[in-house]
Amino acid sequence: MNSSAAVTAVGFAALFGLALASTQQSRPPSEEATKREIKAAFDQYYEWFSAARADLVAERVYQAPIQFLQPNGFFIAPSQDSIRPGLEAMFKPMIADGYSRTEMPSPSICVLNESAGIVSGPYTRSSNEVPS
Repeated sequence: MNSSAAVTAVGFAALFGLALASTQQSRPPSEEATKREIKAAFDQYYEWFSAARADLVAERVYQAPIQFLQPNGFFIAPSQDSIRPGLEAMFKPMIADGYSRTEMPSPSICVLNESAGIVSGPYTRSSNEVPS
C-alpha cells in the first residue's frame, strides 16, 4: 500500500506566454478566456513536471537564461541546451525519494495581456513512501 507524504512550498510564480489562436482574430479574447488558456498551459506544465519529463519542460516551457532554487543553492541555466540537464539533475534525488507529483490546488492567475499571465500560489509536492 502506498502512503503519501506531502511537502508544501511557500509559493510559486510562473510567467506564461501564450501563442493564442484568438490573437489572430479581430477582437481580443476576454480576460476569462485568457485565464482559461493560461490555466490549461499551466496544467500541462504540471503534468510534464510530475512525470519528470525534463525534455518536454525544457523544450516547451522554460527559456534561457533561467534560475532554479535548489536545496543546495541556485542553479543557473545560461543557455537553452543547459536547461534539460539541470532539470534532470533536479529530478534525480526527487525520484529517489519517491516523488510522485506536484499540485497547485488554487492557482491565482493574473492576466498581463492577451498573450501572457502570471500564475502564483502555494504548491504541494507529494511522494510515495519508499520502503526501507
